[in-house]
Amino acid sequence: GYRNVEKDRDRECLVKSLYSLAMAMPQSSGLARYVINSSKNTSNKESNKTKQQVSDNNTDPPSKTEEKVSSLEEAVESWRKFSDAYIALKITQEGVEIAKEGSFTKAIKLWERASKTGLDKAHYNLAVCYENGYGLEKNMQKAIEHYEMAAKKCHSQSLFNLSMFHLSGDGQLSQDRDYAVHLLQQAASKGLPQAQREL
Repeated sequence: GYRNVEKDRDRECLVKSLYSLAMAMPQSSGLARYVINSSKNTSNKESNKTKQQVSDNNTDPPSKTEEKVSSLEEAVESWRKFSDAYIALKITQEGVEIAKEGSFTKAIKLWERASKTGLDKAHYNLAVCYENGYGLEKNMQKAIEHYEMAAKKCHSQSLFNLSMFHLSGDGQLSQDRDYAVHLLQQAASKGLPQAQREL
């Protein structure tokens, strides 16, 4: 009745808002399409569900509003992840510009924030700072940890640096030529010239 109509209107408004926010971000047309498709898919699911329902006086049919809410929540979660990743990338880039001016302390704070989203570039930048003592005390253990976090996302330079540590046994890592070659191959497959030359 009236409440369902109001919920449908609220849902349409939220979908439009999500679409507008998605389109406001660079390279976000895919997300905008997802928001629109989520809205369309909800209607299709409801139509199919109605066709499949069998009359049963003892069973209430699934709430259409609940199905709409579920689909909308998926769109919201997808947008949230995209938004977090976009913000992390932007503040990482901002940190790079700040570091170029010599203010590593401020840059590190931005990279630490971005690294919490799992962004490989943020982890790599922190690793370099810990390895070389830029803006903080040298700490090879933390440098390795950040290199490894970035390497898990196939960050080519992190893969290469870790391979060099394993080849020489530096960086508090055990010497392991086979594993070093494995890491080099991964870095080379990502197109890193340094790794390709080492193989």
